[in-house]
Amino acid sequence: TEKIRELLGVDKEQFSQIAMIAQGDFLRLLLADTKQRQEIFRDIFGTGLFVTLQNQLKEKAGEVLAEAHPVDADIVIGAPDSGLDAALGFSRESGIPYGIGLIKNKYIGRTFISPGQGARIDGVRIKLSAVEETVRGKRVVLVDDSIVRGNTMGRVVKLLRDAGAVEVHIRISSPPFLHPCYYGTDIDSEENLIACNHTGEEIARIIGADSLGYLPLSALVKLAGGNNYCSACFCGDYPTKIPTDTRKDRFEQKLSEKKAEDCVKVTSF
Repeated sequence: TEKIRELLGVDKEQFSQIAMIAQGDFLRLLLADTKQRQEIFRDIFGTGLFVTLQNQLKEKAGEVLAEAHPVDADIVIGAPDSGLDAALGFSRESGIPYGIGLIKNKYIGRTFISPGQGARIDGVRIKLSAVEETVRGKRVVLVDDSIVRGNTMGRVVKLLRDAGAVEVHIRISSPPFLHPCYYGTDIDSEENLIACNHTGEEIARIIGADSLGYLPLSALVKLAGGNNYCSACFCGDYPTKIPTDTRKDRFEQKLSEKKAEDCVKVTSF
């Protein structure tokens, strides 16, 4: 357990607040408080290992999003694969037709976790292609589950405009990320979170969109069925003490750059 604590970058007190639950070949970390709060973004909107709610709930989030941020448009599309279900819900509630406006290269993962801006932009170029027949000459609503730094979304907006979209309206089926996550989802430090430093209108201008709307946090909590979830990345209310060293790249430092006392001594046998 000491090695695991060191890898997580937390002290002994923080480590005592974490429970480890084995799931197959993976180890899931849950907060060991009385509520066992799980992470609201990952468990509701994730497309990976730990999805606990049905796709219908994501569609419902899209419906609520359409009520909260209506827009005049010709077509609703989803960012594959993260925004497809919410886009269906947005389309159903708004009455705007749903279409396939972006095609995904299935061999490329999520770009917001790439280590550098250049890699993220290159990843978008390889990952997505706009469907010109769907978006040309149309006012497009693009639904996705999040905006982190804004680099990826800005590139996607440009893809749609280059394909002939006359307007691009962004709708996000989660609240804005305002704080980093320390519990498993790769949400960056506050200085790199675009919503920390800009209003919705400013973000829309930065990414080149005509408008931007987020799902209200109160609606997300209601959809989740109460407050038994960690929503710290949205509101800053962390259920444990946060680590003192919050650098995202703290495990990426070269051994030659580390202090001698921090290096692990290797012994030959």
